[in-house]
Amino acid sequence: DENNSKTIAETIIKQFPDTNINDLTILIDRYKKADSWYKNTYINLEDYNRLVDIMIYGQTIEEKPPLKILVNNEYN
Repeated sequence: DENNSKTIAETIIKQFPDTNINDLTILIDRYKKADSWYKNTYINLEDYNRLVDIMIYGQTIEEKPPLKILVNNEYN
């Protein structure tokens, strides 16, 4: 969260082999502007709902999957 979007993109680009650095930087900027960039690894229900609502609004998904299916906070 404390780094700029390009620095973050350069750090995680290997996890997205089909994405170029510019597109990934733009995506990270969007997450930060939407307040969807997590500042830690624990995902609470409110944050999860906000992120999923954005994906529904963007028509990436059609319905909200239960938090427990996608998130494992066991390691926090």
